[in-house]
Amino acid sequence: MASGDRVNKLKKQIQGYEKVIDGVLDSLYRARDEVISNEEFPTGEILKIIQERSSQEISNDLQSAYQTAILKDKVLNEYPEKIKVVLGIAEE
Repeated sequence: MASGDRVNKLKKQIQGYEKVIDGVLDSLYRARDEVISNEEFPTGEILKIIQERSSQEISNDLQSAYQTAILKDKVLNEYPEKIKVVLGIAEE
């Protein structure tokens, strides 16, 4: 095969590769644009969910700390006999 034929064959192969690469790049750019445009809505929803869960966790931690502090300060006394009377299970 003559060198000119090789060069032409290589040029055609390169052009074919360039077309494939251009097609892949176009697909990637379109996919990127779709992801960016679709991120706007879910991001707000995800942020709202994270804020709600964080607030709930903070509230739970505060309540737990408060209960722990109260129980350290005040001894828990149980009065099973009084409870039975109040519930009508036992007589005074």
